[in-house]
Amino acid sequence: MINDPTKDLYKRFTLGLLTAYVFVPFFIENLYYLHLFELVAIYIIVVSGLNIVTGCAGQVSLGHAGLVAIGAYTSAILTVNYHLSFWVALPVAALFTAVFGALLGIPSLRVGGPYLALITIAFNFLIDKIILAWPGMTGAAAGKWGIRLPSIGDYQFSHTAYYGLVIGIALLTMLLCKNIVTSRWGRAFNALRNDEILAKTSGINIYYAKLAAFVISAFLAGVGGSLWSHLHSYISPEAFRFDRSVLLLLMLLVGGQRKILGPLVGAVILTALPEFLHAIEEYRLVIYGVALVVCVISMPEGLIGMIRGRLKIVPEMPVVPKAEPKPEVSPEAPADDFLKVLGVSKRFEGVCAVDSVDIDVARGSIHSLIGPNGAGKTTMVNLITGVERINGGEIRFKNDRIDRLSPHQITGKGIARTFQNVRVFKDMTVLENVLVGRHCRIGNGVLAVAFRLPKARKDEEKAIQRAMGLLEMLGLAEKANELVTNLPHGHQHSVEIARALMSDPELLFLDEPVSGLNPEEIDRMGVIIKDIKKTGITIFLIEHYVDFVMNISDIVTVFDFGKKIAEGAPQQVQDDQKVIEAYLGVERA
Repeated sequence: MINDPTKDLYKRFTLGLLTAYVFVPFFIENLYYLHLFELVAIYIIVVSGLNIVTGCAGQVSLGHAGLVAIGAYTSAILTVNYHLSFWVALPVAALFTAVFGALLGIPSLRVGGPYLALITIAFNFLIDKIILAWPGMTGAAAGKWGIRLPSIGDYQFSHTAYYGLVIGIALLTMLLCKNIVTSRWGRAFNALRNDEILAKTSGINIYYAKLAAFVISAFLAGVGGSLWSHLHSYISPEAFRFDRSVLLLLMLLVGGQRKILGPLVGAVILTALPEFLHAIEEYRLVIYGVALVVCVISMPEGLIGMIRGRLKIVPEMPVVPKAEPKPEVSPEAPADDFLKVLGVSKRFEGVCAVDSVDIDVARGSIHSLIGPNGAGKTTMVNLITGVERINGGEIRFKNDRIDRLSPHQITGKGIARTFQNVRVFKDMTVLENVLVGRHCRIGNGVLAVAFRLPKARKDEEKAIQRAMGLLEMLGLAEKANELVTNLPHGHQHSVEIARALMSDPELLFLDEPVSGLNPEEIDRMGVIIKDIKKTGITIFLIEHYVDFVMNISDIVTVFDFGKKIAEGAPQQVQDDQKVIEAYLGVERA
């Protein structure tokens, strides 16, 4: 393998930055500057959590300081009021904050978008009011006093020792976040941020993924809050108000979203910056606001993203030996009970897109659906895969009714699809796009992937091996680590197919797979589809290119204005007068 000098330079930069930050403070005698380093380490923990929910999952939280406050006050109350050890208070505060985050996330994540940001802002103000209204526990406006640095037996931590503890937790946090981001959960977070509909149909429960990201973020905010309270020995509501939430978000944006080093860089810069702004303290929020706008406009990927972009570094996924794909086909049901569409209708504001349609798809066949533009073909696929809800009738797959299920549940049943207009996760590599399709077939939880437990590592290796086998079959193995948007249109279609096959489907919907391809690519796609059929997968094909459909199909169904007008073997359909009229029209006097 040829060494890439730009990647070597970036690795040396990363190692140097971490080494300097970890070891320099141990030689600092000035307690004020040591305090700043401790503060940066705490910010790294909190902003790393914010990076998971906002950077990776795309759920903007503007009230994160409220979660930090819960961790800080919980730890302070447990150690001061109830005289518990710091080593008990820290995990309890983190878990309590995570539970609080879950309670906040369960209703608020259903709205998403700007509404989520508004809800979290309101939450931040609510926490402030609760602190002020509970003087017996929180000290209200006077603050909470008497919080001490931790101890072990007779040994009382100094600030240097406490920095060692905090930076150790910060480095562990960065490592665990890296493991999460590069796992099935990190891919799920990135997928739902890119395209929620595509994420759903790839087998991801997007609501659960959002909630998981929010709870991880809340847990780390609780850890940071607990460490904050013991660092300062005194906490007050002023430390956790809305401007602190803005500061945390600004650290993430300056350092770089979705970058493991982003929280470190952002925390260092924005902790050091106020030291130069003491003379103009009253303009601090204005300066932060201007910096936020500048970062969004000029450095959307933050400093780390800008550096990686200048060096043209694309994150590499580990590649293991390739293997031919071997779909895990479940025991066969009777052919006539495979997929049944029974009297299904769909209306959009009075327009009947699908009108009382019956379709019976036999296991192991290539069943094609054709018709003029606007005939209702894609709508039918959307109904079967759960993207749209039916207005009447029912859909059964292997005798189970599926028209009431969500898209990720339907994918889990063994139905996968591609889209008419190519849909890929645009800022992910080819391999990452394909691996997203495996999410519903791997059961590892967040903790398992964070700590890289043996089963999680083994499942990830198998998933990569299978993905590389599919890419090899589709002629894209050498493109595995390229950004998917760098590929031509036809290759992106192939990536879609590989992603769908990763879920081990029994029924695969291909929506216009040869659209925009040249004749050579069309012939190759025909070979690929036949090879997929040989593995035992049933294919439902939607396509405008009639010659391609007739050469490859076992059964052809024809739609016109939402109605089924013909169905049968390819030659039988071609000779049907209704089909000829639908495509060519009829001459009238």
